[in-house]
Amino acid sequence: MREVKRWYDHNDKVYILITHLQRSPLEKQLFVCKTIIKMCREENIHVKNVTLYVRQLRRRWYDYDETVCLAMEHLKIAPSDLQAKIASKILYNMKKIDEFLEKTILENQ
Repeated sequence: MREVKRWYDHNDKVYILITHLQRSPLEKQLFVCKTIIKMCREENIHVKNVTLYVRQLRRRWYDYDETVCLAMEHLKIAPSDLQAKIASKILYNMKKIDEFLEKTILENQ
């Protein structure tokens, strides 16, 4: 059994999503993170400015890009049921996301 240390270790789907994002190229991270931010804001989840984390602290893997950091902060403060709902929806659509990004890359070459 996985040890629960981080905020995203509490739910298997959230853990899988975050782990997948961490291993994904930045382009995919940004696409998914913009979706996370949109879904959280639709549920009235808002976070404070994350610029300090991105510019100075950089302790976590997601602190190196402002959009990725902002999405992780949104997801982090969301209620656990909303975290699971968002993770499930994104994981379910991951193949479509990959296909869309691949198509977009090919069109822009």
